Amino acid sequence: MKLSSETEKKLDAWVKVDTWHTNHVLDMDRWYDFVNQYQRDHGYSIDESAL
Repeated sequence: MKLSSETEKKLDAWVKVDTWHTNHVLDMDRWYDFVNQYQRDHGYSIDESAL
């Protein structure tokens, strides 16, 4: 799957933080930033296996 540079940036901002897997509010905010950007680029359908 090819992500736009902006979506890639949002994904990196989420997973390149040591606490990415926690329920900390900042981690959740970064997760939703990624999801929102992904939706703008690809719509509401997420191909989990490709991602």
